[in-house]
Amino acid sequence: MFLNEYAAWLTVPGIAGILVQLHHMVFCDESVAIYTTGPSHLFMIFMNLWSTMFLEHWKRRRSMFFHKHGFNEGGHQRRAQNAAPATFQIGNDVLVDAFSMTTAAAGSSSSKDDKKLDQEDEAVADEAGLTGALALFPFLFPAILMTVLASSVVFVVMALLWVSDYAGKNFENVALQNAPIGLYIGVTTVMEGFFVKGVDLIVGMEHHALYSGHLKSTASKLLFFQLVNYLSWFFFIAFRLQDLTYLRAQLLMFMTIKSAIGIAKEVVVPNVIKRITGDKKADANTVARKTEPDSKDKEKSEDATDAEGLRQRGLARQQSGSNAKLSSGQSLEEAVPIQLKLEPTDIGSEYQQLAITFALTSSFAIVFPLGPILAFIHAFVSGFTDPYKFLKMNMRSPPGPMDVIISDTWIDVLEGISMISVMSNIGLLAVEEYSGTGSHWNIGALILLEHAQLIFKAYLAWVVPDTPEKMERDVVEFEKLLRWNKMQTEKSKKRECS
Repeated sequence: MFLNEYAAWLTVPGIAGILVQLHHMVFCDESVAIYTTGPSHLFMIFMNLWSTMFLEHWKRRRSMFFHKHGFNEGGHQRRAQNAAPATFQIGNDVLVDAFSMTTAAAGSSSSKDDKKLDQEDEAVADEAGLTGALALFPFLFPAILMTVLASSVVFVVMALLWVSDYAGKNFENVALQNAPIGLYIGVTTVMEGFFVKGVDLIVGMEHHALYSGHLKSTASKLLFFQLVNYLSWFFFIAFRLQDLTYLRAQLLMFMTIKSAIGIAKEVVVPNVIKRITGDKKADANTVARKTEPDSKDKEKSEDATDAEGLRQRGLARQQSGSNAKLSSGQSLEEAVPIQLKLEPTDIGSEYQQLAITFALTSSFAIVFPLGPILAFIHAFVSGFTDPYKFLKMNMRSPPGPMDVIISDTWIDVLEGISMISVMSNIGLLAVEEYSGTGSHWNIGALILLEHAQLIFKAYLAWVVPDTPEKMERDVVEFEKLLRWNKMQTEKSKKRECS
């Protein structure tokens, strides 16, 4: 549903980006860069607002979907809490509290529970006034650690990119020019392991009472590393090299060639390998059947002579479920081992791909107005390849509460990207101005434009309700109906008593 909504909303900025590109080709000289023209500046402002409008629309669409199917946020949290791993349950004393409540019900530890509740009430009372500021320090320390960890990742990645750029410009040997690529892969792989351990430590310090909050915090922090790993190269070109023409070329290559290679690697190549290996296995089974006719015929004759044994074998097969057939005609015995050998579906990686295209189209809109139409093509193709991949190539898995929590996490991530895109586009305007190609923006105007867009985006996100008005009216009417039914029930009970 998110993919379809994203593709539909990309049509308007896609058409607008094509018009900006056509305007530059028809009315501007070849020596004039597209990011110096007025239409590109207007397109940048439009994309900054579009990203917020799309996210607010998605929140409303999502809440209406949950309301239609009877889901609610509390239900997702309860189901996620029940599905939490034992390590989280024990680490947060959830299982201990459950056992203590069970024993309290039996009358063995009610005094301990009452004492614990009294201590919790006293702790809440102690946080009143200025003394409550002391309770915030346990949250401040993990935030400082996460800032240091994230800054370290950005610093190391930027240093590796600087080494790669330095080697490409100062060495003529091909081996030395490509050596930083291997260095980058090796260092980032090792750094990712340390980053994961650091995130586990920091999230543990946050002491989340609910597993939904624990999972959201962990997922959002881990996603930070992946987004930095994918997007840092473009920001390095934009703000370190300050070569906006080269940035346009890299964005065009990433959103065309690399996107096509990614789809082929996920769907086409595994499908070809599956067909080749599947045909070989089928041929091998055929040869095996042809080379062993005597043993099979002998087995069949022995089974035929023993009618009682054949009847018992048939009953056993029925009891084990081997005669169950799927809608495709395949037996359950054949389908289950095949599914277990397939890769599990990772919804997070699919969101990550869309988040990267979302970041590239919104953060570099002033430089690359064709980004939305290329993102639309990618989303349109993914609308066909993703269902095929989920149903034919990946292990089929039922939806669960974790998927909803991951979706909540990605909403927060996309909102952060939307805010960063404003600063990125204004930064590109500053690069344009101080590189000598611009003439009508100064530092004060850039700061004013950035703050005005950030304030308007924040106001738009605040004023647009996350739940549609129709849904709120339905909830109010439903509550009225519940109260009316309760009143009627009480009246009927009074009549019966009288």
